[in-house]
Amino acid sequence: MTTKSYYYILGVDSKASSDDLRRAYRRLAREFHPDMNGGDAVAEARFKEINEAYEVLSNDKKRRDYDEFGENWRHADELRKSRNFTFNSNTSHERDVHDPDDIFGFFRNATGNRFGFNFGNNFDASRTQNIDVELTLEEAFHGCKRLLSMPGNDSATRSLEVDIPRGIDNGGKIRINPNDAPPIELHVELLPHHRFQRKGNDLHVETSVPLLDAVLGGETQIRTLDGVVILRIPAGTQNGQKIRLANKGMYKLRSNDRGDLFANIKVAIPDKLTRDQKALFEKLKDLESNNM
Repeated sequence: MTTKSYYYILGVDSKASSDDLRRAYRRLAREFHPDMNGGDAVAEARFKEINEAYEVLSNDKKRRDYDEFGENWRHADELRKSRNFTFNSNTSHERDVHDPDDIFGFFRNATGNRFGFNFGNNFDASRTQNIDVELTLEEAFHGCKRLLSMPGNDSATRSLEVDIPRGIDNGGKIRINPNDAPPIELHVELLPHHRFQRKGNDLHVETSVPLLDAVLGGETQIRTLDGVVILRIPAGTQNGQKIRLANKGMYKLRSNDRGDLFANIKVAIPDKLTRDQKALFEKLKDLESNNM
């Protein structure tokens, strides 16, 4: 299963309507269909991602599950069952999980402990338990959930769903204080992203621009973490120049404010020219020489 956001793959906002999803899917499916790309392996992989994303988001139940649990949407029913407890021994909603094949045994087996943790039976209640948690950039942008499992004072396994706030950065820490388990401190590590670099709350992305658009000005589309935006290229844009898109970066921690997105322009120089194109460039060169 892909770790990229399905909304990101389709280039739509998380509030996109069914019609928006359908239009985006049709456009991308035509663009990346293997028959239209001569069997190109990259296009074929992209096509599979697009189909997977649309198959989930076009289904109302799957989309609700995905919006709630992200990449763990396939386990939505089990995750909801796990909420039927608290760590307060005085409440009737406390859930004991004695059977190792019960829900969290299932999660550990099915996901390779991707989001389940176990502290062992002999813990020191006075010691903070430190846990490293890996997040994708998309998870840090949208916020996500992680499941912890641990023994309580009666040796019965307890489970805890932890909210990871959106905007959390690499090295961020989340402290949790369960009633009948040692304090927990999650240490966040952001995984490298294939397109974006994060610097504080700002994002940086390389953007290829055709030579003529750099010279004369133009527009191009950029995929952000929550949709597609139009980047306007000023005439005379230089290779390596950065263009700022305000409020298109990461959310600031526990805030609706956002950083900026910086597009690092890479001017695409054509490596093959037709005879007519070459003649035009030669004419332009002659004009430049005459003006010197």
